Amino acid sequence: MPTPALSFFLSNVGQTVHHLNTAVVALSGLEHGDVRKPDDLDITWKPADVVTSARKSRLFLVKSSLVFVATALTEYVDTVVSYPCLTRPSNWSELSNAEKLVSLNRLTGSSEDYLVLGPSLLIHWRNRIVHPKSNAALSSRQRDILLKASPEIKANYKNLDPAKLITDFESETFTLKGASSLVAMSINLARRIDKSFFPPATVDDLKEWIETFGFSSELEAVEKSAQGEHGLKKGEMYLRTNCSFLANSYAALKRTG
Repeated sequence: MPTPALSFFLSNVGQTVHHLNTAVVALSGLEHGDVRKPDDLDITWKPADVVTSARKSRLFLVKSSLVFVATALTEYVDTVVSYPCLTRPSNWSELSNAEKLVSLNRLTGSSEDYLVLGPSLLIHWRNRIVHPKSNAALSSRQRDILLKASPEIKANYKNLDPAKLITDFESETFTLKGASSLVAMSINLARRIDKSFFPPATVDDLKEWIETFGFSSELEAVEKSAQGEHGLKKGEMYLRTNCSFLANSYAALKRTG
């Protein structure tokens, strides 16, 4: 079962991908002359060259989506590192967002493979978009890891070439395929991280997780709204709606003590 942080991340990123794809389809229609500005749309829009304008707008959307997904991924990382089963590194506040991602990946038992380095590259790309003078980049060792994983990356991400991906990053060439692939990697990485978390096995652990997720007050009110078994069932339903990750543990532990 996903933790609330993963559910929130997947929802936000899923909406971003849908909005990006919808806009790209619309811009394609504009570029090929199948779309025109409605007469009742009260905006100023007089492009000198419709095709050029559509292509530049697509580039803007790709860059914007990278920024949004990188921000959502960073928020996921900052939320997850506070989970009771993890010990946040003492230098956490000194790490860059990309370094935090790699650190969290390590904390959850995974090696520094392409699945964490692709999303790290996405975060670096976000920094270069937002801060034009940024020199954010993968280390030479990380680049080598990404390049050596070329066969696996090509097999799993529609023949994506990591060498071209790195070249595009260095030349600030943004493509829909590259962005979509990095977003897909970010989703898969977040899912892998989340799978490393196991539901609580004791009542004390359950209480700590509930407090960490910020459900204590609402859950207590739900439990008190009915007596005995009925109150527990309402509490279980509340968690199945808001935090499926804890629902089964709650159902078992609350009845066995």
